[in-house]
Amino acid sequence: MSTGAARNHRAERAGRRVRPGLPLELLLFVTAILLFLGGGPGQVGPTLPGVIALSLLTVAMIRRGVARPAAIRSHNLADLFGGLAILLAAFILIRQLESLAVDLYPALYALLALFVTVYQPWIALGLAAFAIGLELTLGALSLAHPLGVDLNETCRHVTWMALFTAANLAASWVSRWRRAPRLAASRQESQTGPPHPLDPQPSEPLQVDGQDLINAAAALVRKSCAADSVVLLQISPDRKQLVVTASTLPEHLETTLDAQAGFAGSVLRTGQALMANHLRRDYPGSLPGETGEVGSHVMASLVRYGQKNLGVLVARRNGGPPFIPDDLTALEIGSSLVGSALAAERAVERVTEAHYELERFFAASRLLNSALTPEQVYQSATQALHMITDFELLAITWIDQPEGAHRVVHASGELAAGLEGKAVETERSLCAMVVKNGHYLPLGCDYRPGPYSVLVAQERLETIRSLLVMPLRLHDRVQGTLTIGSTAQQVFKDDRRGMAEVIANQVAVSLDKAKIYARVQEMATIDALTHLHNRRAFQERFGEAQARALRSKTPLSLVLLDIDHFKAINDTHGHPTGDKVLASLGETISGLLRRTDVAARHGGEEFALILEGTDPQGALVMAERLRRVVGEIRFTSAAGIGFGITLSLGVATYPQHALDPQVLFNLADQALYEAKRSGRNQTRLARAIWPRKDRTERMKLEGSAEAGL
Repeated sequence: MSTGAARNHRAERAGRRVRPGLPLELLLFVTAILLFLGGGPGQVGPTLPGVIALSLLTVAMIRRGVARPAAIRSHNLADLFGGLAILLAAFILIRQLESLAVDLYPALYALLALFVTVYQPWIALGLAAFAIGLELTLGALSLAHPLGVDLNETCRHVTWMALFTAANLAASWVSRWRRAPRLAASRQESQTGPPHPLDPQPSEPLQVDGQDLINAAAALVRKSCAADSVVLLQISPDRKQLVVTASTLPEHLETTLDAQAGFAGSVLRTGQALMANHLRRDYPGSLPGETGEVGSHVMASLVRYGQKNLGVLVARRNGGPPFIPDDLTALEIGSSLVGSALAAERAVERVTEAHYELERFFAASRLLNSALTPEQVYQSATQALHMITDFELLAITWIDQPEGAHRVVHASGELAAGLEGKAVETERSLCAMVVKNGHYLPLGCDYRPGPYSVLVAQERLETIRSLLVMPLRLHDRVQGTLTIGSTAQQVFKDDRRGMAEVIANQVAVSLDKAKIYARVQEMATIDALTHLHNRRAFQERFGEAQARALRSKTPLSLVLLDIDHFKAINDTHGHPTGDKVLASLGETISGLLRRTDVAARHGGEEFALILEGTDPQGALVMAERLRRVVGEIRFTSAAGIGFGITLSLGVATYPQHALDPQVLFNLADQALYEAKRSGRNQTRLARAIWPRKDRTERMKLEGSAEAGL
């Protein structure tokens, strides 16, 4: 058992031992009160049995305190009984000393003030009420005894007890009110805890001003060596020049010297500190603005960090006493400090650059994770790659399964003209090699046009100098490639190439997710047999078309059609043949409609057509054309029996027949029923059933249509 569990177990056992004593304590307290007030006619003080009962009560309260009342649920009740016992003992002591003319009531007032400070407010109020009630009871009993206490004294004691209790209680409440904000802040800090040094802090770039450290080191060297100027010459990236980046004389800044010649060049070649006194005018390696007088003294020390040379620190004194070896030692110490400052500054620059690159990389990842369609994936991939590197060509290829066709599905950039949609050259292209080997190409990310193309034949990518073709891997299988190219050299270094490969992996996953999303959307809106919209999609598109027709005040026709005697076809030739009939009808309808029209399988053998911008005459022409084309189609059953089908159609148009979409649908359905009842294989136009409230609106719409014509 753990220490905490054992402690809790002991507390529970203590609670079980003490809790049964509460009734006994209450009985002792009531007994003490009765015996205390039950003295004889000439007795003012308590009786001996009352003192005994009070003593037993005190022992019980001490026992409760030893038993850790804080661990017991009834510790507030224990505080109340303890206070009552103390008050009863105080009254006994006060009444016993009254015969000696000693007034201890001020001590009772202080005791009530102490209760207000120590106990809970409701406990303190209860104890004060008990003391006042006991004093009033004693005062009332004193009226029946010739030796009793004067009633005026009793009223004075009660008043002072009430005043002391109220004043201290008010002071306590004011103090708690003032401390409330600090207590709340302290409680919140105790819950959350102070910030730990290892806790993650808000992401901010590290800022260290290395230049201030370098300038401080130069000023320190100048003062310790009594030099007139101290100059820091840093090695240029090509290591051919020395550039003044810090100086106690501002006119020396940005001055360049040959890194192989002069005083500083000797220090770089030998790696040893040099000191030369009494130099003449124009000594090798002098800086512009130096007098070059006879008596000039110069010393230089190599600035390095670890094994890497960073520059040279040069100190110069014009005239006066020459430099001594101690000055050279101070210069070497200063150059060591400068080397550490330079290394720290460069490290901070690298960390800051990596920080910003990682932020851009994570932002790019969030873009790809939010893409739901292939177009969004292409756009997010372009933005993501632009966040980490520069390029003029981005191409994404994908292999469609199970056909295996490998095509460029997206191409963007200045060099991407004419690439999108073309088939990838599978024999002599870098993309085909990447798909085959599953590894990025070219290995050095440097590209020179050669016998192999990058993507497709006859591409124009001669200006590309940096190239990276990465596999799009999905479920341990390469499903395509991602190609980025730039006209600059050495663009895709190791760190950028690594981040680009991670983005390529996310592109593969995002494209697969987008295709799954598209299939789910298609399954939710497209009928699998006829490849037309299903009932749910029809209702949505019908509502959208009705809203557009209402805004533009253009007609909207609805055509409902049904295959005649379709149940007989299923019964005679079988359901597979019936499915072929439905699929063929769906294909025929799709071929006859305009791109703006909508066709849907409304249920079973019933279909619906939404013809936007079509009046009743145009809708009848379309319906009759469809009926004639379908009537000429011949079908063959599995048994080799040929047969044909006919259609019955009903047409209703907004606003000629109805304004409400549901009423319009019902009218088209009634027209279809009329065509079936009249012999089938025909088209019927709905008859308008205008409610009284819609007639005025219809007249307005018809007037607008005639004015438009």
